[in-house]
Amino acid sequence: MQIEPNNCRPTIARFQCSVLADAVNRRRPMMMMTVVCRSEPPGAPRNLQVTDITTTAISLGWEPPLTDGTTNDVTQYNIDLREERDADYAPLAKVSNRITSYTVEELHRGRLYRFRVRSKNAAGYSENAAELDSPVQLKALGTHTIVYM
Repeated sequence: MQIEPNNCRPTIARFQCSVLADAVNRRRPMMMMTVVCRSEPPGAPRNLQVTDITTTAISLGWEPPLTDGTTNDVTQYNIDLREERDADYAPLAKVSNRITSYTVEELHRGRLYRFRVRSKNAAGYSENAAELDSPVQLKALGTHTIVYM
């Protein structure tokens, strides 16, 4: 017998069950049962945004994907980058599921960059990625922020 329950951790467990078949003779036929739990990839991170831009770095932040109470827990986030002129994203970094921000350094002034973040768990990557709506670039040298009080 094989059971595939919902909302369980991805694993395979074997259980041995005894069933009292004959109360008089106390015979116990054995039945083997395998429980298979399958996981699905997590949802995409939410609300990816630029949290800071300097002349040397761009900082990103995001929120974890919404969960429906199942065990599609995120184990890692993958950050990808591409220059506006390029067609494909390239892997940039991998961070723990406890981290929802990343600062990208060693970028070139004057170039436009696009970023995306994907969630990952034991079943794989999120089907979709969180992406910025528009490209971003480093601040130009000599740019200052004026704060009025």
